[in-house]
Amino acid sequence: GMDTRCLKPYSNGDPEKWEHYDPDDFANAVNEGQLSKARSVQFDKRFFNFEDPEVFNQMTGADYQQHMKETYGFDYVMRLIKLRGKYDNSQLIAKCSQNCIKAEHSKFANSCRRKGGLFKCCITKFGLSIFENVRKELNKLGKISEFHELCEEGDMSTGYCTLCTTSYFCSYWNRNTSSISHDYNTPDFNNVGGVNVWDGKKYQRFPLKTTWCMRPDFCTLMREEYYDTKRFLMALTRKEVCEIPSSPLISVFNQEIQGLLESKEDCLKRSSNVRICPTDVIKTQHVGDKVKLLNNQLIKTKRKLRGHKIKKKKRKKSKKKLRKKFKKAKKRKHKKKMKKKRHYRKVD
Repeated sequence: GMDTRCLKPYSNGDPEKWEHYDPDDFANAVNEGQLSKARSVQFDKRFFNFEDPEVFNQMTGADYQQHMKETYGFDYVMRLIKLRGKYDNSQLIAKCSQNCIKAEHSKFANSCRRKGGLFKCCITKFGLSIFENVRKELNKLGKISEFHELCEEGDMSTGYCTLCTTSYFCSYWNRNTSSISHDYNTPDFNNVGGVNVWDGKKYQRFPLKTTWCMRPDFCTLMREEYYDTKRFLMALTRKEVCEIPSSPLISVFNQEIQGLLESKEDCLKRSSNVRICPTDVIKTQHVGDKVKLLNNQLIKTKRKLRGHKIKKKKRKKSKKKLRKKFKKAKKRKHKKKMKKKRHYRKVD
């Protein structure tokens, strides 16, 4: 479920720093013995504590990536500020999508595919300005004296408080347990605050970083659609992913966009988590300059990776040739040596 933490009394000399029980271990414990063996998670002031000005400054300051990764286990974090002056949130999602495309060629993704698993990217967007707005109102009411505005300049967003994150995980059928298992590229140490999903046999707890995942479709990007959480988390094949319904975050975008939506057949042809809008769709549907630019960025990323792969193959081939040459030279040397030995024996 949600943030249902139960504190572990006297786990620290300072009551404000008490650890909290693992939610499932705590709920399943039926006696004191079981409760004493229940796992617990150390106190982290940053965890779900954006309302604290100190924590808020950490999550929006110069080291925001480090703090977000350490606290929630994200693999990639980017904020809008670096992209300011170009294009709004769509540009931000493009950065996370580019990262996802790169991750699809990583060791973790390859390892996932080798064991028959499905590599997934969970792209999510966070807006932290709500916490600043509350402090702004408290300042107006005279409840707090100090207030520094960071998220907005007048009516314009600065981008400091708008983040996108990417998390990589692998879903596969575990023969040992006869159930669906999930491995994370960055194992999540704190599983509070995510969702509990019934897999047909038992509930599985997923961390915040995979609680809601965007459908990165660069034909219908303005809709900002999110997958049905349970079905996305439990999907084991490309076919299952293509059948998952998604809905826009804002109801105003609920209407269908003729000619832009991806068919199930086209979805099955695609192996990537990210849909790059096809050239013919861009030409016929008049999607606009912004969509063209973002798609071009993704295409360049893919081409670079393809070029890197080709170079890697060539390097492997040249190394193989060198090894063969070295082996042949070694054999020739050994033969000469043996010939000399036989010659000396005859002389003796």
